This record gives sequence, structure tokens and C-alpha cells, in this order.
Amino acid sequence: MELQGKTPSVIKFKVVSFVVAVELINENAYPLILNHFITDESESITYRFMPLVLFRWDKNKYSLITRRNGFFVYSDGKHELRVLKFEFTNQPYAIYEEIDNKRVNIYFSNHFLPDLKLDTVFFSCFALERHLYHQHCYIFHCAYLDFNGKAILFSGNSGVGKSTQAALWCKQFSDESILLNGDRTLISRESSDYYANGWPVCGSSEVCFNARRKIACIVFLGQSPVNQIIELRVSQKIKAVTAQTTINYWNPDFLNHAIDQISDLVQHIPVVSYNCTMADDAPIVLHNYLAEKKWI
Repeated sequence: MELQGKTPSVIKFKVVSFVVAVELINENAYPLILNHFITDESESITYRFMPLVLFRWDKNKYSLITRRNGFFVYSDGKHELRVLKFEFTNQPYAIYEEIDNKRVNIYFSNHFLPDLKLDTVFFSCFALERHLYHQHCYIFHCAYLDFNGKAILFSGNSGVGKSTQAALWCKQFSDESILLNGDRTLISRESSDYYANGWPVCGSSEVCFNARRKIACIVFLGQSPVNQIIELRVSQKIKAVTAQTTINYWNPDFLNHAIDQISDLVQHIPVVSYNCTMADDAPIVLHNYLAEKKWI
């Protein structure tokens, strides 16, 4: 099939064991960050990008499942169709249409084609979380720090200082620390161990490595005039992790799997809350606590 008079460029990328083949509208219409995840492995799910003008929608086939801030999800009872819009536009920039379990069509507006260079826009078209949960993998909002070969995940609401805290660790413990992603990681499980994995979305941090580390602990950050570590109850840990995990709440199977996985994770991985000043001594207080607990 030809798109816009050209044979589409095909690239493959891999996260954990999940391989995606992408037929692009334009060979340059993808974020450069994706190059860190390129693979030549087979057995992939195929996504085909096509111009939005080619899309024909049988509205009698689908029912609206959920809508929020320009994001609409429809279902025919088995497969999903998603309509994606920017908040400031009336027309969609993309439509995601599942053909079957191995094929997905993505229809993208030529008007927004330059935006495919942005990782957040490009990967919003893929609904990868929908496919990855079958492999017990979940996207987690955090700064992903390698400390002595293990992962410390700094999480919390946007603007709380996740990447700032990670940068302070890299400053205070420069020989032991490296920031691997400033915005996301993919959490996977093997037996009773949990791993942080490289994820091809890093937001404004512009820091992204395709690296895999066993998780040492998860730290939820808060801003405070004093540095204070707060130990959490199990229910608080589950609530905090859930709030920063990408979950399709309209999908009961997804939701049940996610809650089960998060409940198990907090039983195996230390989770604490740290209210701090973001001053240079903030990492030292937390480091000493984590070292005393023998988590790092």
C-alpha cells in the first residue's frame, strides 16, 4: 500500500518484550527518542499510520465508553476506537482504530504532522498501555534514577520536583547516580521482582535511556520547608501508586489487573513519602534513611 504516493517507511521498536512495527506516513515523522528502542525482532503488532482524510467511521458500530479533555474512547464490544484532540482544536489530530489483536490503524491529520516529532503526541496515538497490561507491564509517572545499579523512582504530582530531586542526587552522588528518564518508566514484574524499564517518552526532561534496573524503592515527593520522611500504610501506598499509573479505568479487566499488580508491588517494593525543601541537603537526608533501611 502507498501513502501520499510513497511506500511507507517501516520501523520496529521494542519495550520489554513488546515489539511494535510502525508504517509511517513520512520517514521523518517520529521522535528521535524512538531510535533508542529500535529492533529487528519479529512477532510484532503492526501500527499503520495513514492520512486522516482516508478515515471512514461507521458510527453505528461503536458506542461511546468515555470522554475527557479531547480524548474519546468508543468500543464495538471487543475492539477500541479512540479519537484524540488537542484541547484548543475541534478537529482530531489522530484516530486510533483496532482492526484485530495484531493490527491497528492510526489516522493522522496532515495539519499536525510536525507534532509527530513530539514523543508525547506520537505515543498518545498507540494506546500502548492497553496492550502492555496483558504482559503485566504498566506505565508509571516518575523520574527514573539509577543509583548503584538499582532504580529509585521519584514520583508525585506534576510540578512537585521529581526531576529536580533526581538532579540533586546526581549532584550529591555523582559517581553513583544517573538519571535514566525524567518523566516515565515502564514497570514490569518477573517472579517477585519488579523492574523499571526504559520508556520512549520523557516529556520536557529530554532525558531518556533504554535501560532496565531492578527497583530498589519508590519515593513520593512533596514540597515542605523542612525535610521529613513519612512512612505510609499499605492502603496509602496503593492509592499513591495508582494515582501515578496509566490505567484504562473504563476497562474492568485492565482496572482489576492493575489494582492486583499494584497491591502486589507495594508488598515487595519499599514505598515512602518524602516532603522536602529541594535544597542541596535534601538528597542526603533521604539517602541516609534509605541506606539505614538497607533499601539501597
